[in-house]
Amino acid sequence: MNLLFDWLNNADPSIKYLFFRDILHYDKTLQDRVQDEILIRGWGHDLSLYQKQDGYWEGYYSPKWISTHYSLQTLMCLNYPKTDAIQFAVNRILMEEKCKDSGISPSVTHNESDCERVFMGLTPKNLINTDCIGR
Repeated sequence: MNLLFDWLNNADPSIKYLFFRDILHYDKTLQDRVQDEILIRGWGHDLSLYQKQDGYWEGYYSPKWISTHYSLQTLMCLNYPKTDAIQFAVNRILMEEKCKDSGISPSVTHNESDCERVFMGLTPKNLINTDCIGR
């Protein structure tokens, strides 16, 4: 057990944060301190370095996997703390990518998001968000 504890305790800060929060149930102050480590080292830190001055990584939704959408989604899964830079990106998305129906769409040719089409076929079984298991 000590080897596992040591390994998790010395892992990437995002893993260490989950370990402290979900397994050890440490108090919020210590969790916050560990979460702040994500800002200075590890996967979240490395990904945040690619954010550009305009708030985006690449385009909003493309090129896929390195776009702002997927970068923010990955940072969320890594429990990256809310920062001014992240809030700036989110505010830009809300200002520039919002459709008339208040959904978000990267398409400049459609005035409506795909929210209605997505939610029409959902049942309670497939409403579970599997993007970030354990959140």
